[in-house]
Amino acid sequence: MEHKNKISSIDELAALTQKEFLALGGRLDRLDEKTDTGLKAVADLLDLIRSDVHDIKVTLGPLTRTVADLEQSVSHLNKRVARLEEKTGIAS
Repeated sequence: MEHKNKISSIDELAALTQKEFLALGGRLDRLDEKTDTGLKAVADLLDLIRSDVHDIKVTLGPLTRTVADLEQSVSHLNKRVARLEEKTGIAS
């Protein structure tokens, strides 16, 4: 900060220096509080994401097995249809 009047003594310089350091400390404290609040918000968001990922994993396992079973059933049915088409003469 710019001081407009000349400093005439060491005591004035010491007082001005102390005042500026205290002001700087206050600004740093406010910045620290804002940072803590921001980090808390990020941590809360990460907890929500972790929970969602867990839910997806829990749901995805059985679905993957179901899809694999359905693919196998469709493959088996396709083979049966192909054999039936061959036997009846309507092969595609």
